[in-house]
Parts: sequence; C-alpha cells; structure tokens
Amino acid sequence: IEAEGVVFKECVSDVSLKGQGGALYVNMTEFEVKLSFTRCLFVSNEADSGSNIFIAYKNQSQRIGQESFLGCTAVTGISHEQDISVCFSVGNGSEQFIDERNILHSSWQKQKSENVVKFISHSDENHKFDSSIKCGSVSNPCDIFSSVIRYIEKERPTSDGSSGRVETLVYQKGKYESKVMTLSQTRADTINIVGCAMNETQLSAQPSFTNVMIQGGDGQSVIIERLNMSMQEIAPLVGFVNVRGSNAGLVLSDLIVRGSLGIQAHNSSLQPPYLFSVVGYAVVQNVVIEHVYLITGNILQVNGLRRIEGKKEMEWLGMTTPGIYECIFEDIMTNESSLIILHDSQQPSSSISQQSNNQQNNKQQSNTLSVNDKSDIFTIQDVFFSECVTSLKTSDQNQRGGLIHLHSEGLKMLITNSLIQRCIVHGRNMIYVSWMGNDETGTGAKVATIANTIIANCTAAIPGMKILSKQAYDTPTWEQYNELQQKMNSEHITNQLYADGNTVYDEANKHGLIFLESLNKGDSQGISPIHFEVSGIFVIGCHSAVGSGMSVTKLLMELTDSVFVVPLCYSNIIYLNQTLGTIDNCVLKGQNGTFQDPSLLTKIQLDEADSKDMCPNNAHYYSSSSYGLLYITQGQYEIDNVLFDESKVGSVRVDNGTAVLNNITFIESEMKEGSYYDGSQILIQCTGNSNVEVIEATINGKNEDDCMYIGNGGRNKQSQFNEEEDEEQEGQEEDEKECQFGIVQEKQCLVDVSELWKMRQMPITSLKSAKLIVNVSDIEEPLKFSIEGDKMVPTLYMVMIVELRKKTKEEIKNESETNKDYERKFFRSNLEYSPFKANDLSFKFVKKQYLNDYKVNLDDLPRDKSGHIIWPLDNATEMPVYERAIIQGVWKAEFSMRDYSWLDTRNYIYGVLGSNDQVTFTGENAEEEKSIELDIEILEGEQFVNFYIFQNIEIWIWIIPFFAAGMAQPYMKGRNISNFMNDSLSYQNMMEFARMPKIPDERQHLLEIQIPGDRYTPKSLKSQTYLHTSSYQSPSSPYSSPSDTLSTYAESLRSRLDELEKREQSLYMNQNSPQNRKQSFHLQYPLQEQGTLNEQLTQYMANVQPVTVDFSSIPSNSFQVRGIDWGQTGPPATLGVSQTGLNKLPEDLLVLQQRQERLMGNMSPKSKTMSSYVVKPKKYY
Repeated sequence: IEAEGVVFKECVSDVSLKGQGGALYVNMTEFEVKLSFTRCLFVSNEADSGSNIFIAYKNQSQRIGQESFLGCTAVTGISHEQDISVCFSVGNGSEQFIDERNILHSSWQKQKSENVVKFISHSDENHKFDSSIKCGSVSNPCDIFSSVIRYIEKERPTSDGSSGRVETLVYQKGKYESKVMTLSQTRADTINIVGCAMNETQLSAQPSFTNVMIQGGDGQSVIIERLNMSMQEIAPLVGFVNVRGSNAGLVLSDLIVRGSLGIQAHNSSLQPPYLFSVVGYAVVQNVVIEHVYLITGNILQVNGLRRIEGKKEMEWLGMTTPGIYECIFEDIMTNESSLIILHDSQQPSSSISQQSNNQQNNKQQSNTLSVNDKSDIFTIQDVFFSECVTSLKTSDQNQRGGLIHLHSEGLKMLITNSLIQRCIVHGRNMIYVSWMGNDETGTGAKVATIANTIIANCTAAIPGMKILSKQAYDTPTWEQYNELQQKMNSEHITNQLYADGNTVYDEANKHGLIFLESLNKGDSQGISPIHFEVSGIFVIGCHSAVGSGMSVTKLLMELTDSVFVVPLCYSNIIYLNQTLGTIDNCVLKGQNGTFQDPSLLTKIQLDEADSKDMCPNNAHYYSSSSYGLLYITQGQYEIDNVLFDESKVGSVRVDNGTAVLNNITFIESEMKEGSYYDGSQILIQCTGNSNVEVIEATINGKNEDDCMYIGNGGRNKQSQFNEEEDEEQEGQEEDEKECQFGIVQEKQCLVDVSELWKMRQMPITSLKSAKLIVNVSDIEEPLKFSIEGDKMVPTLYMVMIVELRKKTKEEIKNESETNKDYERKFFRSNLEYSPFKANDLSFKFVKKQYLNDYKVNLDDLPRDKSGHIIWPLDNATEMPVYERAIIQGVWKAEFSMRDYSWLDTRNYIYGVLGSNDQVTFTGENAEEEKSIELDIEILEGEQFVNFYIFQNIEIWIWIIPFFAAGMAQPYMKGRNISNFMNDSLSYQNMMEFARMPKIPDERQHLLEIQIPGDRYTPKSLKSQTYLHTSSYQSPSSPYSSPSDTLSTYAESLRSRLDELEKREQSLYMNQNSPQNRKQSFHLQYPLQEQGTLNEQLTQYMANVQPVTVDFSSIPSNSFQVRGIDWGQTGPPATLGVSQTGLNKLPEDLLVLQQRQERLMGNMSPKSKTMSSYVVKPKKYY
C-alpha cells in the first residue's frame, strides 16, 4: 500500500471489521503487506480500536516501524483518541494492543483542525514550490519556515484556535538549513516540530545574530521529535533551541544530535553558549548526542525544572515528570562548561549566569516549597554517558559538576539505572548536587537518590593540582593567590583549561567524583537535616583528589549496598565532612597494582617501579595516602557490615569526629621481607579530638574470639606503639601476627577496641635521599622537599631538618667559582619575577616551627660590603625545623614550606631525619640521629648562593678613572683653561644664581629614549627629568629580535648625540666670535714638587689614554646605578645590553659611548665651552 500527500478525514470503521481501523485496516494474518505512507494526515477518524490504523499480525516478526509512515501525523482532540490512534493484534486477535504513537505521530496537545498542521518539504519534479500559491498543506508543502509564517500572518486567528496559527510543523526527508526560527510568530502556546525519522530528516543552523536556531516565545512550549540536528562550521556560535518563560517547557524525543561533520576535537571552532536551553521544565527521552566537540558551551541548560499544576499546554505528558530518559551522551568534548546544568528555582532567571544572584531570594521564598510533592522530581533514568570530556574553573560556582550540575531549592532528584564510563572531568567533581532549600520544611526528606548505577573508568581531577592545608587557604595570601590563579586561567591560550602545565593549588574538601553538599548554614553543628541516599552503585577504576567514589558535606547521608573497587590511584574513596552518616553493607577495595576494565576485558599489570607511585601511569593527578579509603571528619557516623580490602593507604581515618565501627572486616596482606611499607597495615587512623569505637572486627579471617590477649598487665592505649615486646612473647610470634590490629592515634584521640587484639608496633623509618628545590618566586611553595625512604607511615610522618655542619672556606670558594653564571642571573630586580609588589603584603617573622607566610622583596634586604644579601635575618625561625610530610606511594614523602627564613645554604650543609611517632627521629639505615644530607638546588634566591659579585664595587669607581684620565691630561701638559664671561661673579653670587629656578629645556624630548633591558622604571627614577625609560619587554612587534631593538636604540641615541654636538659647536663658535671676546684669565695651577709620588702619578695619568668601560653586564635597573645623574648625554650606551640576550657587544655601541664620553668632558663645569663663570682657586698654606 503506497500513499503520498493524502488526507484521511472523518473515516468510520466498517461494521464487518468489528469496530477496528477507522481510516486503515490491514489484515496480515493472510497477506504479507508492505506499507509506505508519506506526508499523510489523519483527522477525526472513528473506530473502537485503531481509530486511524489497525493491523492484524499473524506473528510478531511482521510488525512495522516508523519507516512505514514517514512525515505523517494525526490530529487528535482527546487523550483517548491518541491512545487508540494505532492498534494491533497478534495471532487469533483475542488480545489488542494500543498506544503505538511511535508509528504514527500525533501532537502533545489537543488539536481541533488540520489547519494548524503545516508541512515543509524540498521541491522535486512532481512538487514544484510556487511562492504565489498558499503552501503548507500535504499537497503543496512550503519550502522553509519563513514561507509558512508569511501565509499565517495573513490569516485571522479564530477563537477556537482552528486557524490563524501553527501548532505542528512536519519536515519531510532531506537536509534543511535554517536561519533563526522565531516561534512566537506561530501564535501557538505549544509548537511541535517533527521530522520523518532520526536518520531521514536533518536540521542545521545558519549564522544568525541571536546565536540560536529555534527561539521560543515567552512562555511557549516546544516539542522537537524525529530529527537529526547537526552543527555547522559556518555557524560556530549558534545553538539549537532556546525556550523561556512562565511554565515554558521543552520536550526532546527521538533525536540524534551531532557536531559538525569533519570536525575533530583538536580543530573544532564551535563554541555556542549551549545547545539546548530552557527556563522552565524539560523532558528529554530517547535522544542520542554524539561526536560533539566544542571549545566551550553546555549541552543542556535547564533553569526552573518545575511544572505548574493546572497548566495543560502539554497534557499528553500525563504523569511523566521532568527528566532525562533513555538517552545516550557519547564522545562529547567541551571546556570550562558542565554538560548538563539543572538549576531548581521558583523564579527562574533568564540566564545561567544570573542564578547565583537569585539564590538568596529563592531561598527566602522556599518556605512554600514541598519536597514531598511528587511533581517536583527531576529524574535521570536509563542514561548512558561515555567518553565525555570537559573542564571547569574552580572559581565558577555555577558549574561544579562536569557531567551533571544540580542545584536544588526543594526539588528532588533521582539518578537510577544509568551507566557512566570513560568520562574525564578536569575539575573538582563529575556529578555535583547542592541543597539550598528550606531546612525546616524539608526536615527528614530525601532530596537526592542515586541508585543502581555503574561508574567505570572516570576521573574528576585537575592535572598538576596540589592540595594545601586548611591553614594555608585560610590566609589572606590564599585569597590573593586564588584571584591571580583564576585570572591566569581566564587568559589561557589553548582551548583546554589547565593545559599550560602550571601548578594549581586547591582545597581537598571541595573534591569528589560524586559531590553532595548543603549550602545552608545548617543547625548548631552546621548540618542540614536533609537526606541524601546512595544505594546499589558500583564504582570501579575511578579517581578524584579525594572522594574517588563520593564526597558528602553538611548533610544526612545514607550509603547502602554499594561497591567501590580498584580506584585508578592509591587514594581516598569516600570523603565525609561535617555529616551525619550511615554506611551499611558496602565494599571498599583499594588499588592493588592490577586493573580490570570490565568493558575491554583487559588486565594491565603495573611495573614494580610504577606501582610505588601514588597514581601509576597518571603522575599528573593528585593523590594522597593521608585520608585512607574512608575519611570522616567533624560529624557522627555509624559504619556497619563494611569490607575493607587491600587499602594500600589505610582503611579508615577519623579526624575530629565520632565513629562507631560495627562488624567491620579488614583484609590486608602481610608485608614480605624486603618489600616497601605501603600503609596497608594501618587499619584505623585517629587524629584530633576524635572518639572511635570498634565492635566485632575481623582481620584476615580472625575475630576477637580467635585471639588471646598476650602480655602481662595490660596495655597503655595512649602509647601502644612505643611498648617493648616482652621476651616471653617470642615463642608466640606467629599467633601475634594474626591477631595484630594496626591503629595509629594521636594523644587527644580516644579509641575503644577490645583488648583481645594486640596493637601492631610502629615501624622505624629509614631514609635514602632528600632533595630541596628553592624558588622564592613561587608564591605557595618556595621550598619543595622530596624524601625517599621506607616504612613511612601516612598521617603522622614528621620530618626534622637540622644543620649538619658548617661549610669550609674551601667549599665556599669552590662554589663561588662554580657559580659565576649566577652573577648575571641574580643581578635583576626582584620585581622582575615577583607577582606581588613589595608593598602588597606585610610579613612578620615569628620564632616558631610553623610559619604560614613568608615572602620578601630583595630590594628591602640589607647587604654587606661585598654586595651580598645579609641572610638569615636576626629574627629568623630557629633550628631545627619540623614539618609534617605527605606520603606519596610507598617510598616517597613530599612537603613544601613558605618559611625560608632559617635557610642559610651559603654557610651550612643540612640534614634530614624522619619519624613515625614524632619522638624518635631516624635517618640512614634507620639509625637514630644519622641524618641524610639534603641535596639543595637553587632556582631563584640570590641570598642562598655563593658567587662573586663583579659589580659590587660602586659604579663611581669605574667612572672616576675615565674622568681622571680625561681631565688630568690637559692639566699636566701645561695647557691653560680660558673662560670668557661678561662679569666676574663672586662665589656667593654664583651659589645664589644656582638656586634660582631654571627654564625648562624645550628639547627635553630628545632625552626620552628606550634603554635596552630596562624592564621597569623605579620610583626613584620616575621623578627625575633627565631620563625616561619605557618597557623593553613590550616592543612594537611581538616578533622583534634583540638585535632589532638594539638597532632602534642605537639610532635614537645617535640622533640625540648629533643634536647635542650641533648645540655644542654652535655655542663654541658664538662664544669665540670677536664681539663676544672680552677678557681672558689664565690660571696657573701650582707645580708638583719634583720627585714626589704625586708627581709620578700625575705624569702617568697625563699620558694615559681614557679607556672606554664596558657596562653591558650591569642591568639597567640595578640598585647600583639608581639615583645617578648621567647628565644630558644619558647613561652609557653599553649599559644593560646583556639583558637583551646578546653574547657579543656591538661595536657601534662602543663608538656611541666614546662620543658620550667626549661630550661629557666638554660639558663638565670646568669645560671652556660650557663654563660661564671662573672661580679663583684658593691658596692652601
């Protein structure tokens, strides 16, 4: 049966068909029938079942699909008509099946007339589009959306809505490129846009000023079905759909969404702000979004999320709640954007960026919200995420979750029956859920539920990130650094955030693969009484800085029947902060050196060397053994029936919290002889003011009843690791190993555990090497320590730095000879590499072991006679220095310090010791007080290097011989100096004249030239008029070479000297003209006494030719040349040339400097060309 462009209207089922099939009845029990209906319309047909179509099948294999009714739709007036629009039976026909809407499309709202349905199709030989004829019908479809609107605007809307509007747009087969479709022009409250099928109709955007292809009207709901929506390179900024308004809604069904054909992730130019955006509610079902590569932009933004009761624009939704159902998100890449943003609000804003501004207002209005209302649920069900990659800024509070970001102000969220695999988020969280509703009305309600979901091979981590202690990021310096860090991130060059490789510092308690938190103030403990439930989830091969499974903050949390196994790194799996939580019937298995990919069924065996690292094969990811598999802090927790298997970083850590561990099972393999100590033996770590109660524990198959208490007189729980093993226990060593309980605790921590267990002794650490990298220009980590050794216990490991010995004079001399290159490196202004100005921060030295901040500008430091910085200062931190270290893997400890006031590497060699109990410090070969020498590398820090300072002699020492040789020669050869003047002035008159105000030189601009290498103009120079400098680091062209810049400088200097020489010659000729000659005075200096040392020195100097001094190695902004008045000729031409990177001094600069010297001599106060006055020399008797 073939039909094209047919209207089936007001057909009634024949009596012989028993009320089946109003417009079409197909009997396939006896015949094989192929159906092909194209661009057909079914209107007001009647039957008891199958009002439009009824098909009787002989068997299930005969059933037809969408391809049998391409581009067809039905007009239905009530929901029952839609349910019975297409029906079928199988076999003897005793059973009939209804609701086959997927075969024959019908609108999502009531429709009364076929006039509200318009068709769009490409022209062909049989259907030529004629713009002069009204289009949109099945027999004469329009060519584009604007053609439909052109005729609709000519119609007068009727009161019953049967004409003068468009409610359904049906696109036929083919590819359609559309400019912006302003749906308000359709005059309908709800508009359906439907294609033939996902693979038959493609809709793409053309460039538009609105940067959106489909723009909904205010409060208008939009349904898009059976289409393929693709992006195009010609419209890189254009998204697909934007819907907003009171109770506006967006329904996406049976769609394929793709990026631009031929574009890959590395060359994408697509950066729309979003693909789909709705202020209202959204229902997304059976949608495939794949191969989308964006520079930036979200896939889906929904602000509001709620449907208002009583609104019937899309009544066919029925009881379907807003959500995402049976969708696939695969091979998607974006940057600085969450894929899905869901923001619950009673007053939804028009843009995501305005959400944070409305949060407080919405919070005040949330008293009326009921979290128990069934309609206020957003569901994510049967959703598949695969190979999605994105990144997020840590400063962006509106986008915290890379895949899903949900903010609730009363809305409930359900994630169930979903699979997330191979997704990478360069940010803190993959799934983020926050609560900001009313705590009082929502008390006890379950706001979020995550159930029956698998997460495999996913990461939410910032490459190159480091975690700072809480004391560090509570300081003002942290706030300033965070602002600077975000500014640098906002100015990144590549389209991938964090691609510059710079270290990013952040807080641990903001991280987690799944992150649940309350943003409210909470009760007296800071906890909101809102339940978040996680049940039946399976997490494998994932990673986050902490919370590689999940993190929860300031909520009531229930975790049940879940499995977390084999994280990607040796890391924490569950991070609970300020929470009232229960964990029941769960499994936590640590990283054990092998990894099983359930989808690829491949096993990766790590090398022995790699297995020692915290994150094997992913060294750029942060991970730490300081938190254990389960970290709980500042709350109360009940942990029942939990299995901890091969933790590698310790099983449980309680930090300033209360925990009850009931029926807990630990499985930890014993250490082999010669193997590294990896922390597996530490089952419970208790720190701070904590209380831990252990009830019925099982360790490697042994419980309390299997063990006998060994000892004589009990055990002191506070010093259990410091006990000496009784000699009587030597014969029972094997039994003891099976009944040992590894517990680490600080003094203020209380652990209640059965005395049937014997406490495991603390191992003695040994060190193999220690290295320090000094970089005072690093804001957060001026001192970076790396220590290698064995048996280093996480959490409690302490390092002591001592002065090993004082350096000998020979060692200092050898270092100075070796460090000749440091002279040029360190003779730069500290301003050059300091991101803060000297006055931005104030610092105070305190004599204690832990110093929050320490930074100083080199210009503020005192120097000795040789020019070296005096260091350490008098109020430096006292030795020895103690610091907690973070254990990385099984063989390395790392830590950093801001306080470097104690460090004196010019005079001392330092050693390092380690301790697990903070009492006994050992070093090489685990021997007490035998420290490992600290290997120190200086990257930045002049005060820590021994080197010769060639320029430590004041600059005038180099200038004096030049002036002395130039001036002594005419004196000693008997030449007379003649000066011409109108009147002889007394010394007093001359001084009075000198104090008179001077008239500015109109040719002052000639002095304003750029000095090579002068990067900054100090305040001391800015106030002087004889020299003006500009930034050498910002040439007119970004590709200018040092030689080009020097050529420009030389040409400017040459022009200035030419001008000065012309002025000098003009003045000399004017003064020697006959009319200006008055009277000459001949001054005869006293003769030197013959035979004296003065005569010999004078004769020598008189015959010495002046030597041009090379000033190229002196930086132009060096403190040694600041404040010098160079006169009208300016500073020496060779000053600062080495800063440009040239190794050889150009000859033309030396020639220019010789010209400067000649002019300088002529312009000196005793010069005949510039002198205006003659001062009679005093006679000394």
